[in-house]
Amino acid sequence: MAETNTTIILNESTNAKKFNDKNIIHLSQFNAVKSLISKFLIEDLDSNHSHNTITLLGSRGSGKTSFLLSLENELKSHEEIEVLNIIDPTLIEEKGHVFLNLISAICDLVNNHFTSCRCNPYKFNKDIENQWKKSVTKLAAGLPSIDHLSRDSEFVWQDPEYVMENELRAVGAARNLRQYFNEFLTKSLDILKKEVFLVLFDDIDVDSSKGYAILETIRKYFITGRIITVLSGDFKLYNSLIRQSKWKNFGQEILRYEASKEYQSNEADGRIRYYDDMVTDLTSQYLLKIMQPQYRFQLDTLYNVLNSTNRLCINIQVSEKEMSMPLEKLLQKIFAQLGVNNGYQLESQKHFLLNQPLRTIVHFLQRIVKSIKDDDVELTYNVNIVSVLLADLYEKNILIETLVNSPKNINIEILKLLIRDKQLKELYQLSPTSSDNSLNAGVFSLNILFSSAVSKYRFLIFDYLIRISFLRNIIDYYPEGYSLERGLIKESGVLNDLVLRDIMNTMQIYHYSSKVKKGNSFSLISLLGLKMVAKKSGLEDRLDAVLNQKEVSSAQRMLGYVPCLAGEHLYTNGSELFYSFYTLLSSIGELLKRFDLFVNDISNLELAFTELSQIRYYSFQEKVSNEMDDSDDSDNSEEFNETEMPDRSEDKDIQEFTKIVNKWMEDFRGNNLSIHLLGKIFTRFYVGISNLMNSHNERKLGRLFHLSIVNFMNAILIEDVRENLSSGDSRVLDLNHSNIVSSEKVFIDNLKKVNGSKNKKPGEKDKLKLSKWLIGCPMIIAYLDESKKDLVNELKKFYDYSLDTKFNVYKLLDNVSLAVKRSSENVNNNKRTDWKSDKSLIKKVNYEKLIGLLENEGVDMKLFKNMDTVTNTANNKIIRNLLPFLQSSEHIRNFRNYLEEKSYFTN
Repeated sequence: MAETNTTIILNESTNAKKFNDKNIIHLSQFNAVKSLISKFLIEDLDSNHSHNTITLLGSRGSGKTSFLLSLENELKSHEEIEVLNIIDPTLIEEKGHVFLNLISAICDLVNNHFTSCRCNPYKFNKDIENQWKKSVTKLAAGLPSIDHLSRDSEFVWQDPEYVMENELRAVGAARNLRQYFNEFLTKSLDILKKEVFLVLFDDIDVDSSKGYAILETIRKYFITGRIITVLSGDFKLYNSLIRQSKWKNFGQEILRYEASKEYQSNEADGRIRYYDDMVTDLTSQYLLKIMQPQYRFQLDTLYNVLNSTNRLCINIQVSEKEMSMPLEKLLQKIFAQLGVNNGYQLESQKHFLLNQPLRTIVHFLQRIVKSIKDDDVELTYNVNIVSVLLADLYEKNILIETLVNSPKNINIEILKLLIRDKQLKELYQLSPTSSDNSLNAGVFSLNILFSSAVSKYRFLIFDYLIRISFLRNIIDYYPEGYSLERGLIKESGVLNDLVLRDIMNTMQIYHYSSKVKKGNSFSLISLLGLKMVAKKSGLEDRLDAVLNQKEVSSAQRMLGYVPCLAGEHLYTNGSELFYSFYTLLSSIGELLKRFDLFVNDISNLELAFTELSQIRYYSFQEKVSNEMDDSDDSDNSEEFNETEMPDRSEDKDIQEFTKIVNKWMEDFRGNNLSIHLLGKIFTRFYVGISNLMNSHNERKLGRLFHLSIVNFMNAILIEDVRENLSSGDSRVLDLNHSNIVSSEKVFIDNLKKVNGSKNKKPGEKDKLKLSKWLIGCPMIIAYLDESKKDLVNELKKFYDYSLDTKFNVYKLLDNVSLAVKRSSENVNNNKRTDWKSDKSLIKKVNYEKLIGLLENEGVDMKLFKNMDTVTNTANNKIIRNLLPFLQSSEHIRNFRNYLEEKSYFTN
């Protein structure tokens, strides 16, 4: 079957207009309607009991008016059809009636015919004119009987002759109105030398008061083959319009009684349901009679048109003189410039847009496509891009004007929408795939606004990670019914314009302290307490002891402290020290934010570095605890306030490093990104680092943090390649998606595959610019183990990897010990400590085995007798360090009761 081409010229498609065959989108429906009209002309011309009504169905803006205008234009020259002007009920005066408008239009045509023929004796026939006028008079006599047209005069019964001569004659005329109307149509058509009138009604479903009158006119009087009617509208609105009328048939009295408070029972409910079922049935039968299913034509969305078997190719031109481009290709190029290259994501965006009304699609393209030249599309980023969906956006309380004026807060608005609609987990990537069209319009528009905003405000990449992606990935840990709004979201300030590092750290500490599920502390690496706080000799493996050595440069010291944070117990005055890669990322985001918002002020960056290298503490969200915390080392539960690092903002190495970071920030301007890609990257990283933290056997901070960075780089590379590289390059797509736990090999192999492929053609933009920019961040590569030569060599091939060794902190961090749970007696005896991880020992059936193991460790069972599970007593700390498997005060209490039953405390 040959492919059919049609063209939409954007500059000429703002308003409804008639089109020729080359520009009609719904060509198959158009041809089907013409064929049906021809069928009526042949088969039903002399019928007096047929409803030749064609229904053209579609939502507002789907192209119904243009369809009718095109049909009117196509059939005006038909020798057998007299096409009347399109009737729009919304343009009829309040006291007008569609039946009168129709009769008036026909009368005008006939009178004009007589006027034109009056001077020609061969064409003019006075007798025919008189007969026609008599038919009009008879018809007019019955018109007052039509609803809303009856006269208000009263019968004057005192005058029998008046009644007989006038009023009873009017009653008879009303009874024969249908017959008189048919006679009027037949005579009018004979005069005009036509066979049928074609009556076109546009959007009669909009005005309920006039729409139902039109349907009633069709039902009562348009039952002749001499009239072919085409109705347009939305079937849902027709259904509502008729239901409204049918409910009125019952009257207010009966409905008020049936639904009154005195009958608020199941039986009463059944009565109302009875009437509702009756209205539904009456409506269905009414629609079947007026709008027969075989005569209904649904105007397809562009999505259905493009995917139909008719193989219609829709071309788009900005103006008649410019080049055209197939619609699907145009959309692919538009969304590619918005950062959407993934096939599945592109399909979801196209599916939403192409299922919108035709008017919406045209307006969208008018506002976003500036020009089409050769094989390229130039876009215009304008607030009007999303204005075509304003009604849906306002329904979802999305204030587009605010976002346009302050795009830096777009992620806050995105999060508000997802929370309000309870769609954070499903739609965090802003794919318009829900069943709610208004919600889809919201995420579709926000995705476009984000893509535009991120080209200027690069910090939104990290802002999205913090406010949306991280939050989305941890909500599975919380039980059903947990209120994010009153809990984590409120406490973290994630809906406020705060320092990104503080938001991230507050969320991490809150989540860590909630203890909603084992393994929920994946983002935090527990460290031993600071030496300066412990005030003890030795402790050279503490973070501050390592970083405060004289040979450590100010830049290294600053970088060493940036990922550090602390959690404070409100009721015990204890604290815990942590290291977090998420804290590092949020710090980078905060630097970018200040760089973007404060006119690229380098001196401001230096001050920000100093601020972000302070160890800040954040309160654990806890009530007065009756649980023993088994997560911290005895030396790690100390009281300390915010630790001020020396101000070294004037040091030359910090200034030099600031310039390096400044150059890195400048490298990614003017690039559009889709939230979909960022969501995939950060979710992959979340899974990878969670597995790393739950499975690693590292004892030193440097190595574990290095592996965290490699996890991040691997997640970026995999998703960027999947999104942006050609699917034909099998060497690239065949990347290893395994998690990184103990080795860099997976990432190195993936880099080799990418480096070995030809992923960039001459003159083509770098498709992996995002991954090269993020992986090459100086604040990230500063923590890599540069002794891994294979890794460094592949990174150098991938991008311009270069960072002076004096800024690398890996070796320093590799001297910092993690807060591993162990006792001094069995550090070197793994066999003796294996039993402490055996969770089966906390069950009553295994308590005797547990007692034996404890006694082998030299623990006196009487220590459990007076142990206070609320305050941190000395005995509490001893037992906590010895028994990491006893995870709560409930376990301790059960074990103590067992000891009492066995009389261990009386010995």
